[in-house]
Amino acid sequence: LADKKTARYGGEVLVNGRPRDHLFQRIAAYVGQEDVMPQHWTVREAVEFNFKLKSPGLSNIPKELDQRCLDVLLAAFGLTGVS
Repeated sequence: LADKKTARYGGEVLVNGRPRDHLFQRIAAYVGQEDVMPQHWTVREAVEFNFKLKSPGLSNIPKELDQRCLDVLLAAFGLTGVS
């Protein structure tokens, strides 16, 4: 789905029933599995780490805005309750 698979595969990849478009890479990110990230991280810490990797140009935004962006991401993925 995130275009990170290195092995050959067949079939069609759909997002919400439609083919991925040229903007897909801008809105999707690969999040590594738990064997790559510290096991003691919370869901919020893991998403925050990957958010910061995906958007290094946003390092100068205020921490409060950064946290609100993170809250929106967690809510969008239905992860608020486990974060």
